[in-house]
Amino acid sequence: MKNIFLGLILFLSGGFMTKANATTHYTLKEGKLHKSGKVDVEVKTNEKSMIVNLNYDIDKKALVPIPSKVLKGKKDFEVPLMFKDEKGYQELERLGVMETEKALIKFLGRVQLGDLANAYSFEILPKNGKSKIQGVYHPTLPGIGWKYVKLKFLGNIPLLNGYETIAYLK
Repeated sequence: MKNIFLGLILFLSGGFMTKANATTHYTLKEGKLHKSGKVDVEVKTNEKSMIVNLNYDIDKKALVPIPSKVLKGKKDFEVPLMFKDEKGYQELERLGVMETEKALIKFLGRVQLGDLANAYSFEILPKNGKSKIQGVYHPTLPGIGWKYVKLKFLGNIPLLNGYETIAYLK
């Protein structure tokens, strides 16, 4: 379960960063195994990459066998510069599919999401086969530009196979 929540946090920032030195705040919608949670993502850039600083705090439901201390913390990592702005998503749209060292990324189409016209819908399929991520990017949104991210966990643990979490921009 710890890996599930850490996976969600990593995929919220997963290599698709946009506006440097901005913090984006997300709220986790209640799920079968968790009550709520929040993820704050800050992005800093240098000449070669973007540094992603994650602060997360997830509230599990009673009787879920995970220590609370692993559901709160900080994590930093580097991501490619390609998705620092809309150009990365335009390139994904042009190609249809991109392969990175750790994932296959698919362009799913342009969507209307509330008042956001022509938003980019995408799917990330990590090469480890443990999850499937869907999200919507729009250049007018703050920080990483994602309106929401839906993460579906895949695997051979019955409790977790097919479990979905959804994080919405605050």
